[in-house]
Amino acid sequence: MELPVDAPLAEAYRAYFAGEGEAALSALAAAGAESPLKRFHLSAQKVRTLIMMGRAAEAESETADTALLERAVLGTEVNALALRAEARLWLGDYDAAEADALTVAAALQNWVLPHSFGGPPTNMAEIVLLTTAQLRAYTVLSGLYVLRNEGDKALPWAEAAERGYNTVHTVAADSLYGIYFKSYPESYYGRAFNILFRGAASALTAGDFAAGAEDFSASRSYFDSIGYRAGSVSVAALESWALYALGQDRDRALAVSEEAVQLAADSGFPDFIWRISTLRGEILLDQGRLADAETAFRRADASVDLVTGALATDRAKLRFGVGKETIIRRLAWFDAQAGNMDRLFTDLERARARAFVDMLADRPVARGRGGALVETIRELDDAIRQARIRALAPRGAGEGLEGEIERLMAERHDAVDRLRQTDPDLADVHAVRAASLADIRSRLGEEGALLYTLPVAMDETIKFLVVDSTGAGLRQSGATAGEIRETLIQFREAVQLGRASMQRRLLAQLQRQLQLGQWRIHKRLYVVPSGDMYFIPWGALPDLGRVAVIPNGGWLLRDGMQSVEGGQVGLVGDPQFGGALPQLDGARQEVETLASMFNTKPMIGAEATVSGVRQAIGDRAKVLHFATHGTFDAHSPLKSALYLSDGTGPDPLTAADIFEDPLSADLVVLSACETGLGEAVAGDDFLGLARSFYLGGADTVLYSLWPISDEGTREFMTAFYRHVRYSNDPVLAWADATARLREEGYPPSVYGAFIVGGAVR
Repeated sequence: MELPVDAPLAEAYRAYFAGEGEAALSALAAAGAESPLKRFHLSAQKVRTLIMMGRAAEAESETADTALLERAVLGTEVNALALRAEARLWLGDYDAAEADALTVAAALQNWVLPHSFGGPPTNMAEIVLLTTAQLRAYTVLSGLYVLRNEGDKALPWAEAAERGYNTVHTVAADSLYGIYFKSYPESYYGRAFNILFRGAASALTAGDFAAGAEDFSASRSYFDSIGYRAGSVSVAALESWALYALGQDRDRALAVSEEAVQLAADSGFPDFIWRISTLRGEILLDQGRLADAETAFRRADASVDLVTGALATDRAKLRFGVGKETIIRRLAWFDAQAGNMDRLFTDLERARARAFVDMLADRPVARGRGGALVETIRELDDAIRQARIRALAPRGAGEGLEGEIERLMAERHDAVDRLRQTDPDLADVHAVRAASLADIRSRLGEEGALLYTLPVAMDETIKFLVVDSTGAGLRQSGATAGEIRETLIQFREAVQLGRASMQRRLLAQLQRQLQLGQWRIHKRLYVVPSGDMYFIPWGALPDLGRVAVIPNGGWLLRDGMQSVEGGQVGLVGDPQFGGALPQLDGARQEVETLASMFNTKPMIGAEATVSGVRQAIGDRAKVLHFATHGTFDAHSPLKSALYLSDGTGPDPLTAADIFEDPLSADLVVLSACETGLGEAVAGDDFLGLARSFYLGGADTVLYSLWPISDEGTREFMTAFYRHVRYSNDPVLAWADATARLREEGYPPSVYGAFIVGGAVR
């Protein structure tokens, strides 16, 4: 099973070990794939390259193809699982990484790399792959247990991995066996990290930092031997973390972390700076040095700005146990303690803007819009990424990289400013901007209020920044984030079971937890949620006025919808699924009812296609209504989809598709299961289908939190559209429709199912 290595594959390996990630990916794409074995190696190398580039989320997705190919070639999937475990480790998904790595370890528990051979082995591919999978799994387990502060569990895996690495390098160095069994820089890279984790595990287990000192030094030497410039930073960072976790010498932990920050700054690694500065902030907080801690967190925050949008690593937000969400939670706490509402608002806004920019980094957005300026920004992003990868990866050292990165960043900033002058919505995809609290208060007027949820940990009490024309201040709920989550889980179960009395009881409990009765009731309430607050059924909570959920506070400065009369109306329902999905008779009746109201023809069955929708609405529609199946992908929110038809079967229209080629409509209604669901990531922006329609210029998106009965949906939609045509105000129409269904005795699962997003007046 020898692997034929053609010129593109050889170039892919060369570029990988040189830290040239984009070149490696291009070479892999160009490499021939004439055999299943080679296709497997190409996929596995793509995963490794993406991990090296910091694009762990993409690496994790690619492992699905790696597993299929490995099963075809070897009848196993241990390498794919080990690679997925490593990707998940750097994503901070420790539970999933542990499950994958333990599966590999169990499958290979009896595997031992042969120490001697009677002749050239005929199964070298299997030997290398099984050994690689085993060592990768062991190293992942040692790392994740260290990062969980479980040194006693990490140490046995690190020791087992070290024995394996030692055997690999011993055999490879043998004058005879080394002819056909070679080690590569990647094995030294893996061994360096394993020794680093072993040092931390030894220190944690012994309760004494000195127990890991020798390994920390050895790890640094291994990194230096392959030219991994970030190695010294990695070692210093984990040394500081270990000192902090031991609680042994906080002053020394601070000194080591400062060394790590300086090393990162000298080498031009802003992504390391924010991680290590966040750790410094935690240490200083424990010492009660609040002013110094805030300075550390603000340095981390400033460093995050340097990497936002220029390298798609936001999903890989955890390393050494700290993440971007920690920064904003801490800054919000400092702002609240100081009573500085203006700075609190700015910090919250910038974090959300960063999350949105990072989500769409490297993805095609609004194809054709922005012209040369967008192309320039994308080219600068590639140049920045390549410079930073050269600085980070094995054998990637280069002179003047820090200055090059700063120059490219400045050019990017100028290009985004020019784009903002002509297309501010598109500019927000590429760069961070935060509105001022004064502008928001002015826009709210006498009748509006903004309810901004602060990000908190699960064991912390939910807090709100409340803004209206009279000022801004903090309000506290009566429950923790974890308690709110538990109530919402139970409520969702009651909806699924159809138990109306249980729903009402849980809603009353939720209202007590949120303490909504203590608020001044405004005619219009704009809510910026955080975490599970996205799943609050606002329509089922009485006496709140008219509620609209918006992505951020700056959304209030957008221009509102003018009218739903006189424009195109696109009604899509019950697409032809050809038996692949259940047909939706209720959805067909829903759009037929609405079609008679608007005096238009609906798109039903085989006519409910993506191309048909685009043709029907033209440049822009007043209303675009979907009544079909919808899915939410919690792992990859941009894969969340509405299901239309290709004429004979289902054709998913994903959030990523809509971002790439926006559908333009003033009012978008998503009458489908799970269409409003998304995921809150670092920075706490909401990433789902609803968010994708705003780039096309949608002012309002009405979406459902859960599926409801066909009759209930038709009643709600009929009432909603009658009111929206009369009032020209989707929020008022939603409030009136909700009130009507409540008065008519429908259960909360019906009148509380829909949320109004984005609508501003």
